[in-house]
Amino acid sequence: MQPDFRKPAWHIASYPRSGSNLVRTLLETFSGRPTIGCPQSGKKDLPIHARAVQAGRNPIEITDQDPIGYTSHRPSQIMFHRAHVDAPLGFLFLTRRPSAAIASKLLQEHRRFAALSPLKQRRLIETEIDSYLGLMTFFASEPSATKHHLRFEDLVSGSWQDAHLAETLGQLSGVHDDQDIKVPPVSCPKSAGQDDLKSGIAERVARVLTYDDVMEIIIHNS
Repeated sequence: MQPDFRKPAWHIASYPRSGSNLVRTLLETFSGRPTIGCPQSGKKDLPIHARAVQAGRNPIEITDQDPIGYTSHRPSQIMFHRAHVDAPLGFLFLTRRPSAAIASKLLQEHRRFAALSPLKQRRLIETEIDSYLGLMTFFASEPSATKHHLRFEDLVSGSWQDAHLAETLGQLSGVHDDQDIKVPPVSCPKSAGQDDLKSGIAERVARVLTYDDVMEIIIHNS
């Protein structure tokens, strides 16, 4: 079945541990359409509604099999989707404070991070900062008319009223104003633990890359 070009569809691009599953959940709920996981992740990155079914939870109601979003955490994954999806995709960029996202990812992937040598720790942190900046560069190169930015902190902090969040997600999903759809509860990703170590990594990241740096790039290229 050929995708319907009149329906909005998005690259859902974010650095890992930045709330992409939260955004996918919201978009699937609003649109009734599935989101596709990162390329080559297979059964590890199912559409959110399918995970709910597997877990025995109330599933999101999917009424249209034409995907609303395609998930990527690296520029190469964005290019993969572009090569395999016929529909024109907008660019939905989700950011989380780089110090928090990078610290969370490193501790999720390296449970014995504290036991690594100082040189190995520094190289891992530098590599992740480069990865975060790589997505920023990709976002900056996108045409302004096709991209949209969401801050993870806005989604979970309560700084947005439900009406504002519903309006934004409705626009992204192509939902009509007269549709009565409730915003599901939103929450932070589960902590990878080791709070003291996480704080130490976050401080080291913040010396190099801050959220102010990220927002300056986004505002300058919007």
